[in-house]
Amino acid sequence: MFGNPPALFEQHTLKAGFLACVLVLAGCGGESLELPSGEDDTPDTPDTPVDPGNPDVQDVLISVSGLNGTLLVAIEGQQRSFSEPNGSHRLREMPLSSETPVTITSAPATQECVFDNTETMEAPYADRLTITCRNILNLTVLAERYGEEGTVDTATATMNIFNEGGVEAVDVPFVGLDGEYLLEGYVLGDHEQLVTDVQAPGFIANALRFVLSGQRIDVSRRFDMVPTSAAQTFDPTVESELSIGGATVTIPANSIVDADGTPVTATSNLYLTPLDPSLAPEVLPGGYNAATDSGYMNFESMGGFDIQVRDADGNPLYIADDASLAVSTPVASQELTDAPDETDARVFNLTTGQWDAATPTMTRNGDFYEVAIDQFGTWSSALDYTPVFITGCVVDANGAPVADAMVLAIGQAYIGRTFSFTNAAGQFSVPVMPEQTVFVSSRGEGGSRTFAVGTGTSGASLGTCIRVDPNTTSVTLVWGENPSDLDSHLRGPAGGREQFHIYYVSKTAEVEGVNFYLDVDDVTSYGPEVVTLEGFPVAGTYSYYIHRYAGSSTIFQSPTRISLTCVAKNTSSVLRPWILRIAGTCLILKSMMNSSRCLRNAIPSLTPRRIADHRHRTDDKSGALTPHAPA
Repeated sequence: MFGNPPALFEQHTLKAGFLACVLVLAGCGGESLELPSGEDDTPDTPDTPVDPGNPDVQDVLISVSGLNGTLLVAIEGQQRSFSEPNGSHRLREMPLSSETPVTITSAPATQECVFDNTETMEAPYADRLTITCRNILNLTVLAERYGEEGTVDTATATMNIFNEGGVEAVDVPFVGLDGEYLLEGYVLGDHEQLVTDVQAPGFIANALRFVLSGQRIDVSRRFDMVPTSAAQTFDPTVESELSIGGATVTIPANSIVDADGTPVTATSNLYLTPLDPSLAPEVLPGGYNAATDSGYMNFESMGGFDIQVRDADGNPLYIADDASLAVSTPVASQELTDAPDETDARVFNLTTGQWDAATPTMTRNGDFYEVAIDQFGTWSSALDYTPVFITGCVVDANGAPVADAMVLAIGQAYIGRTFSFTNAAGQFSVPVMPEQTVFVSSRGEGGSRTFAVGTGTSGASLGTCIRVDPNTTSVTLVWGENPSDLDSHLRGPAGGREQFHIYYVSKTAEVEGVNFYLDVDDVTSYGPEVVTLEGFPVAGTYSYYIHRYAGSSTIFQSPTRISLTCVAKNTSSVLRPWILRIAGTCLILKSMMNSSRCLRNAIPSLTPRRIADHRHRTDDKSGALTPHAPA
């Protein structure tokens, strides 16, 4: 599975009358004698004999596929260089002695190249030696604390590998510390889907399913680790009813067992965490998709929960085969008016990175959904829909296609989160709900703008490529039903004493070739509002603040959340979010930024400051209200 270290090698030989071949990885050295491309176009016919007039030589045909770089093959001390990705070369009249080594003396450091066959044959017949090269993947996993700065240093990460025949390998472990985990040297196969899962005590397990294009060898994936609720103890030998955060569970007596199926009698710990994806769809793991009897379907969520039971030592416990637990969980706040009386139930599968269709349904009882569960994990209510697709492309700051970039799609009026990854040409196709407005952005080695896309009845195509850039910073504002409209404002230096001001009246600005955007302006509750900064062209103070435009509630009373995402180029090329909650009636984020980059060490110094919370902000000297453009 893993490539041999370059320092290790094994030598196989050609013997008079027999041919044997195998991969050897060694250091690159010696002169490279490259056979000109197209020197011999003779059809490859293994059974065609070579002129037996000279029994001491033989033609050797070498075919190479998947090469990305230079490959050196040595026969009888002579090296031949290959650089075409796919091609064949006939090495004529290679000398045959009693023992003739045939080795791969050097392959690209980013690939493993091996002989496909180790069969022998009798000279003087020519045979084809086939070498296949595959990229070696270095996959970095970042386990980041959702809702605060920092990583989860107690996490463990593993990877499941799927191919056309099913699961090929399970639980390939990552190594690392402090919330950053690395899988080095995995050789990518054909048509593989990789599922990486991350787990940690005190957090909801997460998993991500993706296919790599094979063009990228260094890939990073970020995982939002949502904390669980505090533990509640209970006696599993008697029936218990426990309530946490508005969710309630009834645990029948003797329904909890250990890994061997033995009923547990010792005091145990319950972690029941209601999950409202109204403001943050990412609190539910993975994408909102499942394999159902009707095929592969996407779904919108009406709310969910995570439930775990552990013993006193932290070991996971299970539900007995003949038992079930009754759970009541709040309906998602965004769906209280429209949530149906009954929905399907889904439970997240960490092995596949998808949601499984569960037997029970969720039944609404007032502001709660009730369901009988037969396994612990993360559950969601689900309304299935047949998706349409948004297509487009992702490029870097220089306009070059970006492979393996994540493209996220989040619904505006429905709670849905789906994603896909770009192919080698930087193209993507992401499933979404038809006839909706969807917010699309990319998360690669850099941030991007957020695009509001109408899906129609048959999907949509973005008219411009999404541009990802490590200098890009975004600020996302979400809130509850009331206030009905919160507004984002961004001010910053424009050179000299000038200032730019981004808000709903002036949604774009340019300073020294760097652009600032109000990508999304929401006026109908919940948000999001998204401000994007493509860099910090002028050193100074960049201030973000919000004000209540309409509604009777205050910003503080609404579940307002501000998410600042920037790439700290001086520490890492991976997006790191910092989510800050309102601590007063309003908030101003204020940070000194160096030109062209957002310093990570400036993030903890972001300080809240109260400003007036009033219904209408005056945006001109006359004091008259500047109305919003039609939504």
